[in-house]
Amino acid sequence: EDFRILPGMTGEASASGTLPQEQEVRGTEVPVAAVVADNDNTSYVWVIDETTGRVSRLDVELGETTPLGIMISGVEVGQWIAVAGAHYLQEGQIVRIQKESDGEDAS
Repeated sequence: EDFRILPGMTGEASASGTLPQEQEVRGTEVPVAAVVADNDNTSYVWVIDETTGRVSRLDVELGETTPLGIMISGVEVGQWIAVAGAHYLQEGQIVRIQKESDGEDAS
């Protein structure tokens, strides 16, 4: 209230608040290619076990689409999910996890 801001002045500002409940982000944003649907229209992703490299099916609920993918519910923070070739995977299949930075596999 007691500050006069003039052209050329610099500073920092911060704010906090909460979104209205209907605008809160719910779920995890994933690429659309990671989500598969079966014949019953049940949507799922393939979760990768980091130690064995095996995939297992995890049913998810779909949310809104975003500019970068789709929001899903059911995945926990820290879980790895398959994106490339997700439509061709089978339960228990072994996959390699690639590092994002250099393209080498993580093992």
